[in-house]
Amino acid sequence: MVPRLVAALACGIALVAGCTARQGDPRAYPDSRDESLDRTLARFSLDLPDCDLHDFRYFATDDLQGAFFFRATVPASCAEGYLARLGMSTDLGAKTGVSFIGTYEKDRFGWRYTEPEPCPCYQRYVSADVQVSLNIADDGGDKTLYLRAIRHT
Repeated sequence: MVPRLVAALACGIALVAGCTARQGDPRAYPDSRDESLDRTLARFSLDLPDCDLHDFRYFATDDLQGAFFFRATVPASCAEGYLARLGMSTDLGAKTGVSFIGTYEKDRFGWRYTEPEPCPCYQRYVSADVQVSLNIADDGGDKTLYLRAIRHT
């Protein structure tokens, strides 16, 4: 009787520990890849903007090739700095004027990007296999960044 009780108790503890260990980052959208944000950023050759991020949310797909998305509101100067760090402010071909946000992003994340085209929208490779698209929305002083990174392997 006692060994069965001990075994049942041990199984219960293991089950609870297993469930609580996978809570993940609360900033991640549901069903995001179970991987730390730092590791995900490294996988996509990215850094986050160097400022306070408001309403920051992110998502990483679980497939081998992979995609990474984030949304954050930042001061205008931070948005300009991030654009420069991605090499998009000096690359004349990076400004596309066309939003990457489509049905997938709207349905999956609830993103509503309403800037008229040509919009402050950019795209360029930040490494040999990572293409980044960035939309910037003007929120009356602050800017909201919408980013998509895709690994092409």
